[in-house]
Amino acid sequence: MKTAVINGATGGIGQAVVKALLDAGYLVVALSRRKSFNKLKDFLTSKNLQIIVTDEGPDLTFRMVKNFLQDKAPDVYVDAVGVFPTKLITEISLEELRKVFEINFFLQVATLQPFLKQMANAGHGRVIILGSQAGEIPLKEDGLYGPSKAALHMFCKIANLELENQGVRVSILAPGGVDTEMWRKSELAKKIGEIPLLSPARVAEEAIKMIDNPPGKEENFVRVIQPGD
Repeated sequence: MKTAVINGATGGIGQAVVKALLDAGYLVVALSRRKSFNKLKDFLTSKNLQIIVTDEGPDLTFRMVKNFLQDKAPDVYVDAVGVFPTKLITEISLEELRKVFEINFFLQVATLQPFLKQMANAGHGRVIILGSQAGEIPLKEDGLYGPSKAALHMFCKIANLELENQGVRVSILAPGGVDTEMWRKSELAKKIGEIPLLSPARVAEEAIKMIDNPPGKEENFVRVIQPGD
């Protein structure tokens, strides 16, 4: 049975990816903060789901996953972590920017990096990063979220260049607006009202397609999707 690790498993997109991976026959290791554990209650009856609490930090998280998988590298790693604050550039403080980068960039890199090493040593691995169109396209009032996603995108592009000859492919799925609790609670959503949005299930569907069909070396490994695609 193939194995998949998903970081950020309790968010709207994360839960949809957990379901899609279970439906595809994977043994899924879902990484969750303790306070968010109950969001995965609908999946707890599955014998192919293991939840690992991440409150103690990336190093312990990796050791716990490694122990559960008996030192074997996962076949797939999906990252769906993120916060979505919006603010005008002229109103952003450096402290706010640091806090967003800590979650949207540094924490994700710290969690991902040991799995990249393990996959490279094993000679195989598929990584899907749930980024955002905001990491590729500049948008107004996106001076916190957009730069943090752009940094993550660039890190992953470089990781793909460095690791593709070792059997590890890293791709970025960059959706537009997604109908999640995070979006609905955002100041931007309150300001602009109803707009077409992607469903989390649609994003998860695309993630599974990307897992099953890794790009060739000359192909673009960033996939931007919009409502209606």
